[in-house]
Amino acid sequence: MIKWLILKKEEKEKMVIELAMAGWTTRMIAREVHISLKDMGSIIRKYNGEESEYQNKTPSTTSKAYQMFKEVKNRVDVAIALNLKSYEAIELFHDYLKLSNLDSLVAVHDYLGNNFPLFLDLFDK
Repeated sequence: MIKWLILKKEEKEKMVIELAMAGWTTRMIAREVHISLKDMGSIIRKYNGEESEYQNKTPSTTSKAYQMFKEVKNRVDVAIALNLKSYEAIELFHDYLKLSNLDSLVAVHDYLGNNFPLFLDLFDK
């Protein structure tokens, strides 16, 4: 048994990987490195590329808004659900359209501004 002093996180991660590659069992590694099985599993999954730093994180308000727009929720519903101010919902919707490669629609809307309904009426005729 190796006697370890207090190791930094990076040192523990390196030690876990080295011992795992040497054929040690998870319980042996956990006992040797003084690490929980959960933390050790996370280190190994991260090393194998099975876990990213973004997994298990709560989505941001922006991500939630984009998801709602993708589900064809209107801006008012998104603003209410996420407790956004009107200008925030509008900006997020514009960003969503741009991310969805609908830049030209955003440009036309921005150019026409309040005349957009008139444009649509003329287009229908």
